Amino acid sequence: MYLRIHFTHQTWESQTSSLIMTFLINIFFWLLSGLLKYQSSTEQNPPFTSIPLS
Repeated sequence: MYLRIHFTHQTWESQTSSLIMTFLINIFFWLLSGLLKYQSSTEQNPPFTSIPLS
């Protein structure tokens, strides 16, 4: 009984850690793509010319 509970607890821990890893990887790639889009947009137009400053 104790071994079965321990086993399910271990699998739950590994499932959560893998879920957290995929979550962090998704955030990392999202930030990376946003940064690349920002860099390419600033390379095409000079910064702050298309944005009206009030």
